[in-house]
Amino acid sequence: MGEGSDHELEHEQKSMLEAAMLPEVLRMDPSAIPTNQIPAVLSALAALQGALAARLIASPQPATDGSVAGNDHDTLLTVGETAERLRRSPKWVYRRVKTLPFARKLDNRSWVFSQKGLEKWLARQRA
Repeated sequence: MGEGSDHELEHEQKSMLEAAMLPEVLRMDPSAIPTNQIPAVLSALAALQGALAARLIASPQPATDGSVAGNDHDTLLTVGETAERLRRSPKWVYRRVKTLPFARKLDNRSWVFSQKGLEKWLARQRA
């Protein structure tokens, strides 16, 4: 098998795995949802997103790529804590939140920041 065939097989296997793991609602055609039901669907999806984000935060995942030991725990920082470590104002952090690679959006108004990611980013900025 050539390199292209291996890539296609890997992509197909990944797609099958993703399809098996996604709830049926996520595989629906958006145009099949009646317009009057869209707000309820969006609300349900937002609730699911929030619940999944909280689950990710609450339970540390074991390292899969070998880059971080499974026992290493990353602390999530608030905007205020992040601003303090950066020696900037919270307003500065909010203005740049989409460009900070260690920022994670929880919902429309909530952000958390990886302490380890912040430390790595600071080290790269100083280098």
